[in-house]
Amino acid sequence: MTKIILLLIIIPISLCAQENQNNDTSSGGIVYGENFAFFVKAPDGWILDNNSGVSQGLDAVFYPKGSSWDTAITVMYANGTDIDSTENLENFIKDDIETFHKNHPGIKTVKLDSIIIGKNARVAEIIKFYGGSYINYESVAYIKEKKNVSIIVMSSRKEKQFEINYPKFVELVKSYLYIGDNVTIQN
Repeated sequence: MTKIILLLIIIPISLCAQENQNNDTSSGGIVYGENFAFFVKAPDGWILDNNSGVSQGLDAVFYPKGSSWDTAITVMYANGTDIDSTENLENFIKDDIETFHKNHPGIKTVKLDSIIIGKNARVAEIIKFYGGSYINYESVAYIKEKKNVSIIVMSSRKEKQFEINYPKFVELVKSYLYIGDNVTIQN
């Protein structure tokens, strides 16, 4: 299960200050699971909420200020999934696309331009899902780490809002900072 720790002060991770252009981490948090931990920061004008998506298995959800997880036309979320360290990203994405096709007949997928993250030049591969029986417009960023794939998603009920908010999605993806895969969770 993925969890998030909200950071209400500047977090004491020196890498974070080096990686992120905007050091205001008051709306950022650490998303973590058994084999991963990463930092993300809400885009300007958006809120990071670690409560509203929990019933859906989402501990880090984002929506524009003045709206809510339930009412916003466009929302985003961050999550991760553990993988075998030998699995490659191309096959992981292919499997995800196949799952979407099984669950939503007629859905279309388009590979969008990759997003380069930070000085370490991590690459987020981006796939757009839309059409057919799928009612939303969705972009998914896949970031391969050693023991997991970090996933950042933007979903919109309206195509125009998808297009308007895509730069906010890019901003969220670019805030990504991988912390590590040796995670100790204490209750």
